[in-house]
Amino acid sequence: MSTEVAQFRGTVHCRRPPHGPLELELTGRTVEGDEEQMVAFSGATLPSDLPDVLENVVVVSTGEREFRLLSTGGAWTITAAAIHAHTNLSAPFYRAIPPQPAPLARRLLFATALTLARTRPGLLLLRALRR
Repeated sequence: MSTEVAQFRGTVHCRRPPHGPLELELTGRTVEGDEEQMVAFSGATLPSDLPDVLENVVVVSTGEREFRLLSTGGAWTITAAAIHAHTNLSAPFYRAIPPQPAPLARRLLFATALTLARTRPGLLLLRALRR
């Protein structure tokens, strides 16, 4: 039984980090939206003919610890202890909930406190006000 883990649209970069627990990182864009997506494999055995750049990749789990990378350029089998999929959802989040500017009074309070904190007498005043 095959289960689709991730699907990329367009160019996908295959990175093999020299240090750390990850043997392979795939980065590209999602099919549904235009969000950045990364799939990382740890404890993986990689095929020697896997290129550095792929197109339109689908990552499929074909069994326990076995994954297939299906691309327009071919297919590769990877055996991995774990797979981690991350999608950067900050752009749609901030489109739905735009950041609010800080109120003027708060900005003035912090600007004054930072200005006072620059000098020794200002620090003494801030310490006195804190007590």
